[in-house]
Amino acid sequence: MEQTFIMIKPDGVQRGSLLKSSADLRRRGLKPMTVDHPFAQKHYEDLLSKPFFGALIGYITSSPVIAMIWEGAIIVIILNFFNK
Repeated sequence: MEQTFIMIKPDGVQRGSLLKSSADLRRRGLKPMTVDHPFAQKHYEDLLSKPFFGALIGYITSSPVIAMIWEGAIIVIILNFFNK
């Protein structure tokens, strides 16, 4: 069984592209969360040497996100299909 991490980033949460309201989120068991600087720096540590690292950390910690783990036999293939 494969697992993959999915994060709806601040702009997606603000636009409401996932669901129409926070009530919809709660009904589906999803809750916006804030990401603090230490967590963001650890999560994106592979990008530390990139010139945009500081802006990325500032962006991801600027507003709530929605974090999920999706699981399935071929979940990565399915998500890549929808990402095209």
